[in-house]
Amino acid sequence: MKSKLSIAVIGGHIVECFDVTLYGFLAVQLAPLFFPSTEQHLQTMATFGAFSAGFLARPLGAFFFGYVGDKVGRKKPLLLSMVLVAIPTLIIGLLPSYDAIGVFAPVMLILCRLAQGFFYGGELAGASLYVIENLDKNTIGRYNGRIVSWGVIGAVIASGLAAIINLECMPSWSWRILFLLGGIAAVVIFFLRRRFLETIDFKKVQLQKKHKAEFPWRTLLRNHKRVLFLGVLVFGLTVMPFT
Repeated sequence: MKSKLSIAVIGGHIVECFDVTLYGFLAVQLAPLFFPSTEQHLQTMATFGAFSAGFLARPLGAFFFGYVGDKVGRKKPLLLSMVLVAIPTLIIGLLPSYDAIGVFAPVMLILCRLAQGFFYGGELAGASLYVIENLDKNTIGRYNGRIVSWGVIGAVIASGLAAIINLECMPSWSWRILFLLGGIAAVVIFFLRRRFLETIDFKKVQLQKKHKAEFPWRTLLRNHKRVLFLGVLVFGLTVMPFT
């Protein structure tokens, strides 16, 4: 049971890193299909612009899923983020090119990237918080370390498969298989989480929170600015090299 629980929690971050890395490595293939231009570098820049759109939407998703987690429990955001992110990922895999539907192709691609970023916004933080609040205190570091390390492995898998897809001998449509694979994997993780994730007694947590500040962000910004700044700095330094 514990191994299945680990897959249910960690699997979401693997899929997240797989999908994010996948788009970056396939940008060269996606550029002429969705952003036609006489200048190749403009095509590539436009494609990476869509890539960045996913990151711009992540803070909004984090706020939203964090709010949901505080109101209804930690399990539901982890379920929603997975099942909803499967939709834009599958759409990218099936999306017609610019030649087929014109300007709707790049617009849809950007919207899908925004949706991916939004729905993934609560994934890593949500999974880490679930581990902290639900598992044995003696295993918190171990499981959070697994979340991060397996996410890197997901990125490595994506880069390896993308390298194969980018070979000249591969069909021009083969990149779609990887996005469809990523979307299907998200659905699989959703069903695993729905079956194996156990939530803490949320009413008990709510009672414990009564003594806390009504507006935690106000308290955080007023009393913990240094810790907040260092946290953003350290986390940013770990994410930027990966990106």
